[in-house]
Amino acid sequence: MPDFWPLRAIRPRPGISGEVVSLPYDVVETEEARELARKQKHSFYHVVRSEIDFPAGTDPYGPEIYERARSNFESLQNQGILIRDSEEAFYLYRLKRNSRVQTGIVGLVGVDDYRSGKIKRHELTRREKEADRIKHIDTLSACTGPVFLAYRERTAGDLLEMVNRLFDRADLLYSDTFDGVEHSVVRINDPALMEELGSRARRLDYFYIADGHHRAASAAHVVQERRSQGNSNGRGAFLAVIFADTELNILPYNRALSDLNGHSADDLLLAMKKVANIEDDRGQTLEQHMVRFFLPDKSYIISFKPELYTGADAISALDVSLLQEHILRPLFGIEDPRSSERIKFVGGIHGEPALRQLIEGGKYRAAFSMYPTSLTELFAVADQNAIMPPKSTWFEPKLRSGYFIYELGT
Repeated sequence: MPDFWPLRAIRPRPGISGEVVSLPYDVVETEEARELARKQKHSFYHVVRSEIDFPAGTDPYGPEIYERARSNFESLQNQGILIRDSEEAFYLYRLKRNSRVQTGIVGLVGVDDYRSGKIKRHELTRREKEADRIKHIDTLSACTGPVFLAYRERTAGDLLEMVNRLFDRADLLYSDTFDGVEHSVVRINDPALMEELGSRARRLDYFYIADGHHRAASAAHVVQERRSQGNSNGRGAFLAVIFADTELNILPYNRALSDLNGHSADDLLLAMKKVANIEDDRGQTLEQHMVRFFLPDKSYIISFKPELYTGADAISALDVSLLQEHILRPLFGIEDPRSSERIKFVGGIHGEPALRQLIEGGKYRAAFSMYPTSLTELFAVADQNAIMPPKSTWFEPKLRSGYFIYELGT
C-alpha cells in the first residue's frame, strides 16, 4: 500500500490566487505562456516557464532559465504573494465544469513507492523533457505542480464520500474560474481528520499516474541524487493529488500528419481496407475501435477488423496501438511517434475542428480523430507493467499549477 502524507505547502495568499496560478508547464508553448502571463499580475508562468522573461529565441534549457525561475519563485515569496504554511495539512481540490465534478486530495507520495511500483506508470518519459524538469526541481528545490494520480474507487471504501463531505462543510480557501472550469480548494488541518484521510488513502493497493509522468520521474531522480549525497530529504516525497477513477474524464489524443509518405489518397485507402472497413464520413459518432480519417477534400470512418483486437493483450487492443501498428507505421512510415517530426498530437479538448484547421492551413495533409482510451484500459496496461503508445490519454480539465508547492525536505 502506498504512503500518503499531508504537507506544509507554499501557496498563494488568499484572495489573489487567480492572479497567480497557471496551466501545467507542458500544455502551453512559450509564446502562449508569454501572452497568458501578461493577463496575470503575479503569474506563475514566470516560475514554470521562465523563458518568457527572455527574448524570443533564447534557449529554453539554458542555465539562466532555471536561475530566473528560482529568483522569480523567491520574489513571489518575498512579496508575500506566496505564503508558507506553518503546519501540515491536506488540501481538497475540486474542479467543476457544468455538471461534471472531480474532487481530489492533495498531499505527498513516496519516491520509494514510485520506484517499487506501488505508484504505477503507463508511459515512458522523454530524456530531454525529464532533464528539463530535473534541473527545474533541483534548482528551485521544489515541486511546483502536482502529479495527477488516480485510484479505483471500488477499492477505496467510502474515501470519496468522506472527501466530498469534508469539502462541502469546509470554508473555501480559493475559488477561481478559468475557461469555464471552477477551481476550488479547502484546507484540512484538523489532526483527527488528517489522520483519517491519510489512513483511508493508505489502504489503497496502488496509485496510478494519470498525468505527470515527467514530473514524477524528475522529482524521484532529484530525491535519489540528494540521498546519494547524504541528504535524507525529509520523507523522500513529491507532490501529488489523488482522484477517484469514477470522477475522471479522458478525452482522445488526436494525430495529424504532415505528409502522405509518398502515397496517393486512393492508395492509402486501398491499403487500409486490408485491416479495416472504410465508409464515407456522415457524421457518425465514434465508437471503440473506430477512427475518423481526414484528408483535404474528404473524411472517412475507419473501423478496425475485429480479428486485430479480439483476444489481444491490453496494449495491442488499444485504438492508439491499432492505428500505430496497422496504419501509421506501415503506411505513413511513422516508426517512432515519440521522435518523429512528421506527426503532431492534438489534445481532444481542441476537438475535430482543430484537425480540419491544420489541414486547411496546408501544413498537414491528413489527420486522425480517435476514440478516447478508457481508465479501465489504462489500469489494465499499468497492472501489466506495460507501456502505452505516446499520447494515449488527455485528461480534462487540467489541474492548475501554483495552488500548492512542495519544498523538498519539508
